[in-house]
Amino acid sequence: RAYKVAAACGVIQQTVAALVAVLLGLIGAHAGALIASRLGAFAVGSLTMLRYSVAGFFSGMELRWADARAFLRRYHQFPLYNVPYSMSGLLSRDFPVIALSSTGNMAVAGQFAIARMAASVPGAFLTASLSNTFYREAAEFLDDRRFADVIWRLFKSLAQIVIPVFMVLGLVAEELFSFIFGGRWHGAGAVFGYLAIPFALTVLTGWPERVFEVRAKQHLSFAIQLGFDGLTIAGVSLILAEGGSPLEAVQVYAAIQTCYQLTYLASVFILTGLGWHRFLCLLAGIVLVAGGLFAADGLLHLWGALDSLLHILLLFILALAVALPGLYQLIAALKSGTKAD
Repeated sequence: RAYKVAAACGVIQQTVAALVAVLLGLIGAHAGALIASRLGAFAVGSLTMLRYSVAGFFSGMELRWADARAFLRRYHQFPLYNVPYSMSGLLSRDFPVIALSSTGNMAVAGQFAIARMAASVPGAFLTASLSNTFYREAAEFLDDRRFADVIWRLFKSLAQIVIPVFMVLGLVAEELFSFIFGGRWHGAGAVFGYLAIPFALTVLTGWPERVFEVRAKQHLSFAIQLGFDGLTIAGVSLILAEGGSPLEAVQVYAAIQTCYQLTYLASVFILTGLGWHRFLCLLAGIVLVAGGLFAADGLLHLWGALDSLLHILLLFILALAVALPGLYQLIAALKSGTKAD
């Protein structure tokens, strides 16, 4: 419940990362700036969180050793799997930046960082706003068929909103990044194009991830995380070690992350009782929407009679035509969930 402490640690971590990167850039230490800033931010954020969490844990605590064994037996999966799960995720998330920086590809490392930051905002926002609510309701109603129906409608609506928008953003990202940030960030748009689909899927996997805790299946989420983190590190390292281009490393990262998100989503569907059939229906819809927009973009390029602005506008109109009904269904699903409560 210490939300202020958690929020403060997040702000401190991001502030330290920015300050260290800027200071090292000013003194000319460009090669290690990104790595040092991230490591410094992790250290300061971890120490701050540890300071407050330890103090809060021991203040006024009456330790009963008789209850400790039962408590550990019931909740042993949380420290055993959740902590290494989080640490592994942090390492794989920043590994492309570290790997690209250490091989001298500083420009692409910076482009990857800003593209990932832009792509991760919707998923992070939805997870922060919905995860705790889902956890509370799932702990009580997960085996209720009405709850499963509401979650299914929520998945369908979110996919119908997010997939077309992210797909179009990925297709026109180079032009958008050049327009918003300037021509120097054209490459970040190319990176965003590869990251669009895996990060669109995080909107579907972030908020319901605590179903693993409700079902006491943290070992399953940890195994999925660890396996794909290992593939990410090995794949990116191999591409760069064999002399591959930085963008090839980004492509490998995006492909592995897409497979990870789909595997994670399938597990969520099984644990929530939605089943394989509904998962495959959702996956088919995602492929159909993404493939249709990709084909539309290709046809517009082949036509060649439109300027870039009109081309982008038409793609966004197509995306909105798919997304707006999904938004309506999302509102209806949330209302029905409220009435059910």
